[in-house]
Amino acid sequence: MTVTGEDGLPALGAVVLSDQSRQLAGAALNAEGQAKVVLDLPAGDHLLSAAYIGDATHQASTSLSAGVHAMSSTGTPDFQVSASPATLTLTAGQSGTVTASITPVYATSLTAPMFVTLSCSGLPDQSSCSFTPGTIEIQPNATAAITSTMVIVTQMASSASVAHERGNTVAWALLLPGVFGLAALLGEFAAAAG
Repeated sequence: MTVTGEDGLPALGAVVLSDQSRQLAGAALNAEGQAKVVLDLPAGDHLLSAAYIGDATHQASTSLSAGVHAMSSTGTPDFQVSASPATLTLTAGQSGTVTASITPVYATSLTAPMFVTLSCSGLPDQSSCSFTPGTIEIQPNATAAITSTMVIVTQMASSASVAHERGNTVAWALLLPGVFGLAALLGEFAAAAG
């Protein structure tokens, strides 16, 4: 949509797109007096018009109506997933939050709600994630994205540092899980004590 004043210069403000008397969407005009709106219209005939709200130097106005025929979408119902932020860097012991957005694709082809269960895989050892909500319900004809909050929790490394001073020398030993690691550590202490 483009709105210009009688002087030919771009107008500022907002426009509302309607299908006969039913408002579908609104948008703010950019510096060039233009606004773009993407619609997912139900199949059938529509009579669209744009109404300019007006601003301090321009009066409100309405465009002529334009007839549009929307085809039915016959695609297979699906969804797209995006995350914000797209990347998250955590060190051991930290937790972080990501917003997952699930956007319906061809939901007009649904005859009943579609459920999407969210989960994580490939996380480092002793890390976990959870979603709230964990299951998303997509209704027939839905177009808006549905969000879920993902919380990722990492654990501190399961190691301990042990220092033994002898004069100016400091020896560090890493406690490894299992009997072998403990035996190696005990051998280090026995050698240092002797």
